[in-house]
Amino acid sequence: MAKPINWKSNLFFVWIAEICSRAGFSMAIPFIPFFMRDRFLLDDGAVKNGVMFFGIAGSVALFLSFPLWGMVGDRMGRRLMLLRAMFCSGILYASFMFAPTLGILIALRFITGFFSGTVSPAQALVVTTTPENKHGFALGVLSSSVWGGNMLGLLLGGLVVKYGAYNVFWQRIFKFSPDGMIARNWSYNLAFVLTMVLFIFAGLIVLFFVRENFVPPPPKPKAEKRIFGVTFAGFGCAVYAILGMFLWMSFARRCDENYISLMVEVVSGLKGKEAAHIVGVIGFAAAVGSVLAALLIGFFSDRLKPRQIIIPVAVIGAAAMAGQALSPNYWMLGGCRLLTFLVVGGLEPAVLGLLSRESPKEKKGTIFGYVASLRILGLMIGTFVGWAVMKLCDKFLFDGQTIFGFAADPKSFGIRSIFLLGAIAMLLLIPWIFFIERLVAKRHRQLEEAGN
Repeated sequence: MAKPINWKSNLFFVWIAEICSRAGFSMAIPFIPFFMRDRFLLDDGAVKNGVMFFGIAGSVALFLSFPLWGMVGDRMGRRLMLLRAMFCSGILYASFMFAPTLGILIALRFITGFFSGTVSPAQALVVTTTPENKHGFALGVLSSSVWGGNMLGLLLGGLVVKYGAYNVFWQRIFKFSPDGMIARNWSYNLAFVLTMVLFIFAGLIVLFFVRENFVPPPPKPKAEKRIFGVTFAGFGCAVYAILGMFLWMSFARRCDENYISLMVEVVSGLKGKEAAHIVGVIGFAAAVGSVLAALLIGFFSDRLKPRQIIIPVAVIGAAAMAGQALSPNYWMLGGCRLLTFLVVGGLEPAVLGLLSRESPKEKKGTIFGYVASLRILGLMIGTFVGWAVMKLCDKFLFDGQTIFGFAADPKSFGIRSIFLLGAIAMLLLIPWIFFIERLVAKRHRQLEEAGN
């Protein structure tokens, strides 16, 4: 008989591993626009296009792979999937530094995206080894590790990218030409190497300290019984409505993610490496807010109704995102981003706690695979919409044009509009949660009647 798992110990080590893996991701990926410009000598228009295609490539790969890995996890174990994601990420993200062209870099992003993604298997592993009445708390703690890792990675990455230039110390060791491509992009390459180290270290933590008593589920007939309304793959209408809300929530809170570096350039007046440390500090502030929000709202999500959390979060989050859009300098941008993530960072554990309670236990991996795909789909849609907004502004606006009494700057107006779009999308979560609560209540009534 398998030894019982200490869920608190398991949660702690998965939390540590996720901090390391997310720190590795944030060491380099947020600075990709700067890397593209400096490595491939692109102008601003080409950088915008490159960022869009880079983001879409990763998002498509993750969207396609997450349900697949989720189903494999339900058959072979979630811990194995977490190990796969961490070790593959470490190796593949480091390969970015060797990309000779922008097209190869985008292709590498697709390949990396298909084999990476640590959050979904970590969530599935945690909820299957944690008591059900602690799911909201456990998911909140895990969410804090994601944002805590982002916080650490952004801060360190910003410092490495700005100050980690090829100098006399490295010259004595590696003997590269100071004028060569490797030396010129040394700080970015150093960030990619640290990304690899952190991912591999995270994988070793899971390998040696995280446990799972996995028992493969018995085979089920392909045709599943229709119970309490429409079902597909064993999920009811309420689950699909929650998944739909998760997609919209991901779009609302992540539509600006790939463009925050460009927004920092707009409000600071700095370019590339000179703005990297500001990107890192603003990312650090946002991650601090998310860590606090995830811990607090993860705790309260086991005690409050979802609408009691989501409505105030949506209102305050929308106001803070509008504040980012209107920021005249990076101090206000950082303050509004801190406030945004302080409240919006708690949305995910609240929605995931509800989803976990309404989904069958034997399909947690599949469910969280879908969740991860929808999270990425939201980012992918946001990336494309943001790019489209910027291109429209570049095409139809001209310097000095008056819009609502303000002189338009095409380069900054398009980027600012992305944040306004996120604010509007955030408010639309309010009617959605009322609709979901009605479906959940109806399902519970039907289950009680069937039990009688």
